[in-house]
Amino acid sequence: MKRLVGKAEVENALQRLEMLTKEENLMTAARIFEAAHHINVNVKATQELTHHIDDNMMEVKGLTYNVRADVDVIKEGTRRVHDNVNLAKHGALGFSISSYMYRSFPVIF
Repeated sequence: MKRLVGKAEVENALQRLEMLTKEENLMTAARIFEAAHHINVNVKATQELTHHIDDNMMEVKGLTYNVRADVDVIKEGTRRVHDNVNLAKHGALGFSISSYMYRSFPVIF
């Protein structure tokens, strides 16, 4: 009878140990799932920031293009002023009107 009681106690202890092991495995899985969820949230936040950075870079490119266009306009205006100064300096007869007309810029005094 002692053997049966001892055997039953051992079986009960093993069953409790198995149940605790299963619970511990479930808790570990839950922690891993929670950590994976946090990683996913962080990745999504990083993707969003990267998207905003990409949008900002596109805006910078657009502004740079606009600045380039403004610089080209300023260069053209400077060239016109230079041509007008040459015209005033050398007189209308000394300056090649045909080359000036070829550019089709108005004469500004």
